[in-house]
Amino acid sequence: MPASLLGGTRYGRVWGLAAICLAGIGLGAALVFISLPTVLMVFLVVAGVVGSVHFSVAQAVESLSLRLLAGVGSWAGRAGLAVLAICGYAASVGLGVLLLLLLVAATSPPAVGWLRPSAWEWSLRGGPSDLGSLSDEELCREWQRSFEAVRDSKDGEDLQAAVEARRRCLDELERRKPDAFAQWLESMPTAAADPSVYYLGAGDREPPEPE
Repeated sequence: MPASLLGGTRYGRVWGLAAICLAGIGLGAALVFISLPTVLMVFLVVAGVVGSVHFSVAQAVESLSLRLLAGVGSWAGRAGLAVLAICGYAASVGLGVLLLLLLVAATSPPAVGWLRPSAWEWSLRGGPSDLGSLSDEELCREWQRSFEAVRDSKDGEDLQAAVEARRRCLDELERRKPDAFAQWLESMPTAAADPSVYYLGAGDREPPEPE
């Protein structure tokens, strides 16, 4: 697989689409092989637990808001559906679901990134050549990836490339949506913090043209 595909956002999209398709099949199996009351109970229990944990963690770093509640609901819903999909596969193929889960986990972007250290990739390509062409979601992912590159740097050259990529991401984040950038900084984010909670909810304004 080409390095640009493996290390970039394209691979993440392909993997995500495949995961959604697999989840849909698993949900269908759950509805066929598991009774509806059990399906509802599993979903509510998992969503409730994950939502409660996510709410507790999120409230420790930011104040209560509609954005926070939307994030909690999103995580809770996805967790409930994911567990239901796993239960559907387990009910239909038994222990074969373990092999499927192993395959999904082994091919996930984080696992692939671990096999191909992010610092090496960033030192090789210096991050995307045109950050302005990325969507807000992709830019936020690049910012997080730059932290991983700094953390995993093996020598001064790798570290310098990762720090430069991180600086470019930070400049683009500030240029693109200054208000969201200011709100993010006011939340006292950690070095690894994900700014997407502010940027993806900051409207659909086009970023200003660079001077």
